[in-house]
Amino acid sequence: MLTCDHRPRWSAHEPGPNGHAAVVSNAALTRGGAPNPAAVGGFPRLIGYFHRERRLLSLEGAVRRATSLPADRLRLRDVGRITEGHRADLVILDPATVGDGGWPEHPADPPTGIRTVLVAGKVTAERGEIVGASGHGHLLR
Repeated sequence: MLTCDHRPRWSAHEPGPNGHAAVVSNAALTRGGAPNPAAVGGFPRLIGYFHRERRLLSLEGAVRRATSLPADRLRLRDVGRITEGHRADLVILDPATVGDGGWPEHPADPPTGIRTVLVAGKVTAERGEIVGASGHGHLLR
């Protein structure tokens, strides 16, 4: 698995075309201080940089590396796919504009091109702003 961190590029070799490298992050958002840039920019960077700019991944391949592939590797059975009975963790984005915002120079800048984020079926972010009550997500493993 590749891990995205606070550096301007990935901490491992770029994801190759073979489709076996999952992309994960250990970054978490906190309420105090500057956020870890990977918490808000890591996955938008995967699509914006590796799919759109570098053309190393298809859109479907980039999404798979951040969703079903790591979920399968970690044996998380109810996440990673849009399927009846699975958790409704969804990101509605524009692949033509999605990107990592101000990463890493301005880590608090929201990513670009993300319209809505749902965690467990509840809207948690809308057009770059956190909305609603927090606490929809939970530790998976």
